[in-house]
Amino acid sequence: EGYALASHMAIALQAANIFPLVYSIMARWKDPPAPYQASVGLILVMGIASCELLAQYWNHTAVVFGEPRSAVLILLLFVGGALDCTSSVVYWPFVSTFDEPYTASLATGESLSGSLPALLAAWQIPLSGAPLFGVSAFFHVMTTLMVLSSAAFATLHLPPFRPHTAAARTPSLLHPGDDSTEALPEVGGESPACGAGEEAGGKPGGGGDVTASSESLTSLELECAVLRARGGSRGACVGGSRDGMESEEEDAAP
Repeated sequence: EGYALASHMAIALQAANIFPLVYSIMARWKDPPAPYQASVGLILVMGIASCELLAQYWNHTAVVFGEPRSAVLILLLFVGGALDCTSSVVYWPFVSTFDEPYTASLATGESLSGSLPALLAAWQIPLSGAPLFGVSAFFHVMTTLMVLSSAAFATLHLPPFRPHTAAARTPSLLHPGDDSTEALPEVGGESPACGAGEEAGGKPGGGGDVTASSESLTSLELECAVLRARGGSRGACVGGSRDGMESEEEDAAP
């Protein structure tokens, strides 16, 4: 193929862009089309397999249209390009459910995944003389990087490294019975949330009955308690107290 091989490789990589489009179309009917963890795991496993197969069979040819072609190289490059393109529409929605540092880590990792191979290729071919190492060695290094990426993904499932999901960090007002939400500020004791402790206990910080205060807690007061849990100001919550609600009801009465 000579210098035409570079054009064939570029066509194979560009053709792989069809996979994110197909994934996006499928997501219109079911979002996500498959569980994110399963999709990420499949991408990583196939990435390891494609890189290792490239290291072993990159120079094997097959007769296509009566001429020998680098069919294995082109096919595996197409698979690798498809995995790389699809990872963009899978990784980001998956990591968006975690804390913000994980999003920054993904951005850093994806930047390095392009920079490290480029630096390795630049080091492989000196200005003069033979390459410092062969093509198989290059793809073996890529396989090692994919294995390290898979190991990093696996650590997300271990308790010491398991990230908090959005459901575990954000209190839910739409689903108050959800056990995955974090605990709200104590209502019956000395709580700053909307003055609910004063109403329930009869005096400020009076340590009123928690059960009674929970029963008297309105949905608006619960929302104020959530705002307080997130660090909102006390003044923004005062209007959500029962007294504030009563005054609003009086103003709205005919």
